[in-house]
Amino acid sequence: MNSEKAPLLSVRNLSVAFSDLRVTDNVSFDIFNGEIFTLMGESGCGKSVSAMAIPGLLPYPSGRIVNGSVLFEGKNLLELSSKNIEQIRGKRIGCVFQEPMQALNPVVSIGTQLLEAVRFLPKDQRKQRINELLAKSGFKDPERILKSYPHEMSGGMLQRIVICIALAPRPSLIIADEPTTAIDANLQTAIMDLLKSLCSEEKIAILLITHNAALAANYANRIAVMYAGQIVECGNTNEILNTPKHPYTKALLNVVPTKGKSLNDLKPIPGSVPNPKDFDNGCRFRFRCELAKEECEYDPQC
Repeated sequence: MNSEKAPLLSVRNLSVAFSDLRVTDNVSFDIFNGEIFTLMGESGCGKSVSAMAIPGLLPYPSGRIVNGSVLFEGKNLLELSSKNIEQIRGKRIGCVFQEPMQALNPVVSIGTQLLEAVRFLPKDQRKQRINELLAKSGFKDPERILKSYPHEMSGGMLQRIVICIALAPRPSLIIADEPTTAIDANLQTAIMDLLKSLCSEEKIAILLITHNAALAANYANRIAVMYAGQIVECGNTNEILNTPKHPYTKALLNVVPTKGKSLNDLKPIPGSVPNPKDFDNGCRFRFRCELAKEECEYDPQC
C-alpha cells in the first residue's frame, strides 16, 4: 500500500495485560483503506487479544490496555468514552468471529438480528440493504432465511450471515478472527472469497487473524508475523513468503504444503509458544530455534 496515504488504522506500542500479566508487548502496525492485512502466528501468540483490544472487546475486568494508542479514522479509540466507542464498534468496525453459532443469538430470528445490524442506516434503506447482502452472499430464498433461527442453518450458512451482519452498516474496517476455523474444509475457500469480494466491492479493509500461512498467502496484501505477544516481522505478502527474515517466519512456512514439496519436506516446529509468565528480555523464539545463539538470551533482536 502507498505509505504516503494516511492509514485507516494505526496501532502503536499496544500492550495488553490480564490482571497483572502482560500478554502482548508494544504491538504496532498500520492498515490502509481497502487492503487485507493479516496477523499471522500460532495459537497463543496474542493475535486475537491485539485485535479485540482495538474496538474495546477485551474481557472485563481482567483484560486491560497497559500502554499504546489505536488511531482509527483520526480518533484515538483508547481516549473515547464507552458510549462513543459503542457508536464505532459495529457501525465503523465490524467483526466476524470463528464460531458463528456463538456470535448469533440462538433464540432470535436471523431477520431480527440483521435488522439490529442496520439500525445505524436510515429506515428506508434498511430492508434494501439486508436483501442486497443476502443476495450477494448466495441466499436464493431471503424470506425463508429471515424467518429462520440459527439452529436451522448449517455452519457455512451461519458464517455467511455473520459476514452480512458485520457488513450491514457499511463499516470501513472488518476484523475477521479465524473466520474459517469452524467451517468445513470444502467451504473455507468459498467463505474467504465471499468476504474478500464483498469488502472489495465496498472498499472495506480487513484485519485477518489466522494461524494458517496458506490462507494468508492467498488473501493478504500485507502480513505481520506474531510470536509470543510481539510482532517479529512485517511486510508485503510476497516479501514475507519469498524472503522471510525471522527464523519463526521461516519455520511457519516450512510446515505449509506447497507444490513440489513432499510430506517429508514439512518440518514441524518443536515445542510450543511460551506462557506469558515466562516472557523475558531475550528472543522469545530461542528455545525452539535451531539458529539460537548465546546472545539470544538477552538480545530480543534476531
